Amino acid sequence: MTTPDFTSFFVASAGAGAALVGLLFVAVSVNPGRNAGPAAPPERQAVAASAFTALINAFFFSMAALIESDGLGGAAIVLGAFSIIGTLRLIGDLFEPHLSRQSYARRTGFIALCLLVYGLQVFYGLQYLRYPRDASWAYSIVYLLLAIYATGLTRAWQLLGARRRGLFSWFSPLSELVVSPVARAAPDAEGKQ
Repeated sequence: MTTPDFTSFFVASAGAGAALVGLLFVAVSVNPGRNAGPAAPPERQAVAASAFTALINAFFFSMAALIESDGLGGAAIVLGAFSIIGTLRLIGDLFEPHLSRQSYARRTGFIALCLLVYGLQVFYGLQYLRYPRDASWAYSIVYLLLAIYATGLTRAWQLLGARRRGLFSWFSPLSELVVSPVARAAPDAEGKQ
């Protein structure tokens, strides 16, 4: 196979992925009941799981690519498939009876965006294995890795409670959660607004 040399990129990506997964664990562990504990709202649990899935996908893909650069296709297929399974498992948590149309659309978009990214990862991996001499599939996989990082970082940012704006944020199930008056008043009480 004529895989371009992405060694420096994957070294940086693996280091960044490890750091980001570690920071996600710290963010969740600061207040586990809010984001990932059994009492946390299912929307928060789903966003935490989505962020974790994306960042773990990017980290392990980068590590696998460092082991063998010709293994890009296989790593993309395996990690994309596991990420699709993880995303599909969120359906049971997010879709409950009696959702409004807007809630249903948000949650469907949330799942669909993740499935699109991971589906492309599997597709690009298959194409890479099918056409090993075509370097464009290797580049497609590498550029898609950036989209996977973007997905994970966006979900983590939303999980932290940052202000959500834009089309991608509209698809977050967290947009439906109501911020309690106590949480809104806390910055005023400390004079940090």
